[in-house]
Amino acid sequence: MNPFHRSQLLGLPLVVLLTIGYALPLTLSIAISLSDLDASGLRQASEISFEGLQNFERALDPSSSLAHELWVSARQTGLFALGSALGLLGLGWIGALLLPTTSSSRERGIKALLLLPWAMPAIAAILGWRLMLLHDGIVNDALMTFGLIPQPIHWLLGPNALGSMIVVNVWAYFPFFILVFEAGLRAVPTSWYEAAHLDGAGPWRRFRHITWPSMRGLTVRMGLLSLLWSVLNFHLPYTLFGASAPESATTLPLLIYLHAFQRWQFGSGAALSLMLFIVELILALILIRVLLRREPLMRDAHG
Repeated sequence: MNPFHRSQLLGLPLVVLLTIGYALPLTLSIAISLSDLDASGLRQASEISFEGLQNFERALDPSSSLAHELWVSARQTGLFALGSALGLLGLGWIGALLLPTTSSSRERGIKALLLLPWAMPAIAAILGWRLMLLHDGIVNDALMTFGLIPQPIHWLLGPNALGSMIVVNVWAYFPFFILVFEAGLRAVPTSWYEAAHLDGAGPWRRFRHITWPSMRGLTVRMGLLSLLWSVLNFHLPYTLFGASAPESATTLPLLIYLHAFQRWQFGSGAALSLMLFIVELILALILIRVLLRREPLMRDAHG
C-alpha cells in the first residue's frame, strides 16, 4: 500500500471523531439558530418554522429585550474575564517570585499545598465558597470579628456578585499560574543575572532588562488563556448562584443556558451560542498566533 494512503487511513478515526464531536454539533446549532424552535417544536416538528437571521437581528437590535440582555451579559462577561486575568497574572507573578528557589522538601511541600485549590473538584469547591459567602457565612463572621465591616454583606446579591465570582475564579486557578510562572523563571539563565550583577545592576534593573523580557511572552500567553477560560466558564456562575443569578453575574454562557433550557427558546439560545463561538474563535486564533511566535530574546538564548 502506498505510504500516503496508509497515513490517510490512520488519520481516518481522528477525522470521524472530529466530525462527530465538532462539525455535527456546530451544524445543528446553525440550523437551530435559523429557526423558532421552542418547547412545542420539540413535541411536534411541524410547528418549527424557518426564521432566517431573525434571531441574530433581534440580538443586535438595540430596541429589543434580547439585545439588552446580550449587551449587559457581554459587559459582565468582559469584566469577569478581565478581572480574573488581572488577578491570576498578578498572583501568579507574586507567588512565583516568592517561592523558594532551592529544590528542597520545603519547596516541594509548598508546591503541593498550592495545588490543592486547583486539584479540588470544581463543583465541591464552588459549593464550599457559596456556603462561606452566605449572609450568615464564615466570610462575614471573620470580617466582622476583625472589625473590617460593621454588618454582614450580601456577597451573592447585587453588584457584589461579580466580585465574588472573580475571587472564586482566581482562587481556583492561581496555583496553576504560580507554577507556570515559576517554571518560566527557572528557565532564565542564571548567568544573565550574574553578569548584570557584576555590571552593577540592582534588583529593579535586573527585573526590567532580564526577567520581564524573558517572561513577557509567557505572561501574554497565560493572560489570553485566562480570558478564554473565563469567557467560557459556565459551571462557576451556575453553581455559585443557580439559574436565578443576579444581573451582575449573568455571563454569556449562563445567558445562553437561560434562553435554551429555562425559557425553552432554543433558536435565540443557539444564535447567542454561535456569537459567543465567534468571539472565542477570535481569541483562540490570537492565542495560537502568539504561541507560534518566538520571542527574539529566547531565540538569542538558544542560538
